[in-house]
Amino acid sequence: MVNCCAEGNPCGKGCCKSSFRIYAPDKGGDHDPYLGVILRKPKSLVDEFFTDADTFDVTFPKEATADQKGLLTGVAIYINSVFYEDWNEDIEE
Repeated sequence: MVNCCAEGNPCGKGCCKSSFRIYAPDKGGDHDPYLGVILRKPKSLVDEFFTDADTFDVTFPKEATADQKGLLTGVAIYINSVFYEDWNEDIEE
């Protein structure tokens, strides 16, 4: 479930925060409490000009095991590749 307005104003190209909330498997409604957050942090001016790096802050659920933490770290990488990488610029026709 994506709520771009939860942690800041969504503006598209990396200058605002966007969050992806982690819910229990049997929950996930707007009024249910979330267990953790995957938060994409805004880039600094230096990062914006000199690197292509993105920064994510993953808040794990309190009872998460090492396997679950590894899975959520992989989900953060997947979210980055799906939502924030521009694959069309790499394709030459």
